[in-house]
Amino acid sequence: MSTNAGMGTNSENEEALREESRQYAPNFQQPAIPLLSQPAHPFPYWPLWPYMPPSGFYPPLQPGYHAVPQAGYLHPQQPSFGSPQPPLLVAQQVKPHVQNVAPSNQDFAFNNDVATTEHQDESQLPLKRSRSISIRLESYPEKIVDLVSPQSNLDVSFKDVDKDQEVVDERPPKPVITTKELLTRGEKMRLLDLLKQYQEVMRVYGYSYSAEETYTDFFERVFRRDWNTKWKSVSPLVFRPLRSSDTHLEIGYYEKDAPSSQSEDGRRRSKALKQTIPVFLVLNLEGGEIDWKYHDKDGNRLRPRDVTLHDGLSNLQAKKNTLKNQDYQERKHIYRHNVDQVVQAARRRIAKWAAAGSDAQLGVDKDDRVDLETPQLPSERYIALCKEVFALRDYFIQQHE
Repeated sequence: MSTNAGMGTNSENEEALREESRQYAPNFQQPAIPLLSQPAHPFPYWPLWPYMPPSGFYPPLQPGYHAVPQAGYLHPQQPSFGSPQPPLLVAQQVKPHVQNVAPSNQDFAFNNDVATTEHQDESQLPLKRSRSISIRLESYPEKIVDLVSPQSNLDVSFKDVDKDQEVVDERPPKPVITTKELLTRGEKMRLLDLLKQYQEVMRVYGYSYSAEETYTDFFERVFRRDWNTKWKSVSPLVFRPLRSSDTHLEIGYYEKDAPSSQSEDGRRRSKALKQTIPVFLVLNLEGGEIDWKYHDKDGNRLRPRDVTLHDGLSNLQAKKNTLKNQDYQERKHIYRHNVDQVVQAARRRIAKWAAAGSDAQLGVDKDDRVDLETPQLPSERYIALCKEVFALRDYFIQQHE
């Protein structure tokens, strides 16, 4: 018994010496330390997005996602305001609990509404949680083109018109113009200002076209859907702000007694049936005040304490998602308006040139020029109002110190 034990000890000593000598050998390599697993990106990735470098039009939605342990996938709790992406595979993670962390100014503003509203005292109450919901908004813009050409080849100029061979030398009065090939070179030159504005709109909202692509796309839009000069001319467009119903976001629901739960005498039955009503949230900044409005589809205001948020959605995150959605809708609305302005102005010019003939060599009327709209995002107005509130808060804090 002792002999075997001694032999085991000697073997272990020899193995230890062999391992030590191997470690000090010149060609010894330490075993590679495994890299820590990286958490999956919690939102869809869109490489090119409005404004360069990408920062706008639909910034990716941050929180508001929840993991499904059974499948190991991450699903959007609120809509992603970018292109649709497949679910992301994620590893299970444990989030450490952090205590006594002071909220930032932005979170403070979202949580406390920063200004007086009709039901401000109730907005501080915790909201109930319930089922999850997945909403997919339309992708916008429709197309993203990678930036592959040098900058010198991106700007539309008279050179692009000069090398266009699809032109006519002359045209009699009152013919029907159905394609860009029926325009003279001079007429296309007089569309160059609209071409540049069209390119500016495309760039601001995420499109990176070369000059040739912009030139082609512009005329395709002008003669889109078989437009021709027989169509009725459209007057200059007037920009109309979005309605709140165009920008609100569904965040939860509330329950009320269904009509069938009432007896003939108007009394409530013991087992009342519940009717689920979708609840929407919108930020109203009219009048210089911050008003988070919880309402149903008919616009009737609801008390925050009566709202049951969708599963995994907090009151703070619901407000963040709502404001991002309003920014997204505002950018999209202005993008469409600017494109329509440029296209309609080009059509009005072409219709006048067609009626007069090429020999008239008409110029450009003042009404056929375009002033592009610039976006005034709800988030920018919200930040400006918050700064005023924080300045007042800091002032009174100093007064009481």
